[in-house]
Amino acid sequence: MRLLLKLSIFLALASTLATACQVPVFRYALERWESDNYQLFVVTPKELSPQQTKWLIDFTKQAQHANLKLHVLNTSKITDAQLWKLPPIDTSVQSPQLVLFPPSSQPNKTPIAQVPLTQENLNAILQSPARQKIVKDIVAGSSCVWLVIHQGEPEKVKKIQTELDSYLRKVEKAIRIPDGIIGTEERHKITDSTDLEDVLRSSIPLKISFTTLLIDRKNPAEKIFIDSLLAHSPASITQSGETLIIPVFGRGRQLPPMPASRLSYQSILNGCQYLCGACSCQVKEQNPGFDLLINENWETHLTTGLAVVDKTLPPLEGAGDIIPSKKSPPAKKQPAPQPVEPSDSITRFIPHIIGGAILILILISFTILKKNR
Repeated sequence: MRLLLKLSIFLALASTLATACQVPVFRYALERWESDNYQLFVVTPKELSPQQTKWLIDFTKQAQHANLKLHVLNTSKITDAQLWKLPPIDTSVQSPQLVLFPPSSQPNKTPIAQVPLTQENLNAILQSPARQKIVKDIVAGSSCVWLVIHQGEPEKVKKIQTELDSYLRKVEKAIRIPDGIIGTEERHKITDSTDLEDVLRSSIPLKISFTTLLIDRKNPAEKIFIDSLLAHSPASITQSGETLIIPVFGRGRQLPPMPASRLSYQSILNGCQYLCGACSCQVKEQNPGFDLLINENWETHLTTGLAVVDKTLPPLEGAGDIIPSKKSPPAKKQPAPQPVEPSDSITRFIPHIIGGAILILILISFTILKKNR
């Protein structure tokens, strides 16, 4: 019986190790996690003017790579059936409004922003200088961009950024990339026994490197972006006025804000160890964080020659869609190494099934041992 118990524990540990992926979380998120769609409603009490319609047409062209879905809602024509399907929207507006909601996968169900329909506000929803800098740093090889959201004295804020930078430089020396990763230039090493989860899909430099970015909460160009960053934080944090530190990685996925008063080497090290450690759970929804609204064609940065089958989510329902739900472009046929990566629609549940079976086996073993005693 003791042998059975030891075997059960060994199998449990072995299954955990076997399902781990050596690619760091920040890189796995960049190459494999598609961002959830935000919902932007144009709520209008009447037909839009030709000028307003042109704004939206231009907007859809600019937003074709954004994780965003646009709906036009004419409140004079809306039916009761449509109302039941809508998020909490004020349909009594007197002029066209832009109402931005977070993805349905996020816990916050209230609007992030509600502003008049103008060309300027459309641009502010879609992009901002801070988001452009985040994309630039990540594509250049930054493991994570640490945002410093402030509204305090410049000297005090600069001191916080300097302290954060000093901790990040120490962390860069303390953490190393997990072994067993195959880069895009090493695909000749792929064999039948290679786990394709350990093969990189991008030639972006893989390194432990961090950057910081100051964002003033009073900057009107960043207001909507900052509101989305703080959409899931308690009022005690968002209304305190304290400087906040937020790590952003992958395709624009943020971790919860940390008040600057809690800034320490250990707190930064803990966060970086998660971001730079082997990705033990490849399912995005089972990892911490929230997707931000980013307008970037991430697929152009992937140079995979592997045949990959990705799960496509069904389109969300809405009134008067202008931007259709995004679909992955068909994979180009290239000379690809074997074997072919299977769809994760079934294999993603295998570790859970194995884990459940092993847990039952352990419980049975303990029960038998207890009875024998």
